[in-house]
Amino acid sequence: MSIENPAATFELLHHRYRRRVYARCLRMLRDPTEAEDAVQQSFLIVLRLLSERDDLSSRPAWPWLYHIATYVCLHVLRAARRRRARVVTQAEVATAGSVDVHEQVAARELIARVVAPLDTRDHEIIACVAVHGFTQKDTARRLGMSRRAVVKRLHRLRRKRQLKCSCAAS
Repeated sequence: MSIENPAATFELLHHRYRRRVYARCLRMLRDPTEAEDAVQQSFLIVLRLLSERDDLSSRPAWPWLYHIATYVCLHVLRAARRRRARVVTQAEVATAGSVDVHEQVAARELIARVVAPLDTRDHEIIACVAVHGFTQKDTARRLGMSRRAVVKRLHRLRRKRQLKCSCAAS
């Protein structure tokens, strides 16, 4: 294959491998509509790669098409799992019973007072760990920090909170 003409190469790949990519996606997703969407996403990635990279002409096409389709399907499956988890969480909150609106407002005001004096990086760490439930290692990777820096900041934040609570209690 020559990448001198990415559009022609794309048409050739699409014509030759579309059914195989669809079969792969259907096996993984078990839904024809989702599989068709995954095929389209896969070939969009292929089109982008053909226009950006020159080293693809020396490689066999099916292995990297297979890899791209698998990646896209795994992404679709993870997204579906996250949506289901979010729906379950929202349902649990809705069925947990009615919480007093005044208690909710008071809790939000308390959180705002505690979090307001913190810098942006501390806000990001708290959001990753406490809100999203990321591990310290994932938080560090997402924020471009070392895991040890995240641990130290969390420790300082907890210590500050304890000092404020003990001063308020005295």
